[in-house]
Amino acid sequence: MQSLQNQITTNGQNQSFWQNEINGVNGGFNFNGRNNTSQTKEALYGDMIADIAVATTLQAEVIDEERGYLKTANEYFEKSESIKS
Repeated sequence: MQSLQNQITTNGQNQSFWQNEINGVNGGFNFNGRNNTSQTKEALYGDMIADIAVATTLQAEVIDEERGYLKTANEYFEKSESIKS
């Protein structure tokens, strides 16, 4: 159970990291801040496309971790149920 709690805590930290990427805190990408730059539209769109590619990869990694946590939790509860029986 402690392992599962550690994984949940790590997931919360990953979500904070993701928010930092969105708003630029702690060296994040600052997706929201891109709209306030003086770039030309083409450069802005190019940067946004690159950022979306990075964001997609980061989100996929977070989702993969969450699936792992859910699998661990499911295995834990299946073992608990088999012990009860």
